[in-house]
Amino acid sequence: MTPTFSLTEQCTGGIGTTRGPLRTIRGTLVLDGSHGANPGDIPAVLFGFLETVAYVEGGFALNVGGTQAIAFAPAPGGASLLSLNSSGVPANAPADTYAFTVVGN
Repeated sequence: MTPTFSLTEQCTGGIGTTRGPLRTIRGTLVLDGSHGANPGDIPAVLFGFLETVAYVEGGFALNVGGTQAIAFAPAPGGASLLSLNSSGVPANAPADTYAFTVVGN
């Protein structure tokens, strides 16, 4: 299953880049357990960004039940996100729905 993202809130502003101002996107990310370990698994365009993911607010996302936190970081070049295991190594995120705040453009 392809990852899906449901937008709940967004705002534009703050420091910009040559690609335009940064946008903060909040919503829920649904993963099936087979995405996140490789660049391109969770693409920036999934969040409505044209090109890059700058960072995930707080560095992690909580599952909707609040029982599990998963670390996320931009892949090299920022065109997608990687999920990270407890050692900081890219790994597929467990199947779940995550409350998510991501910044990019």
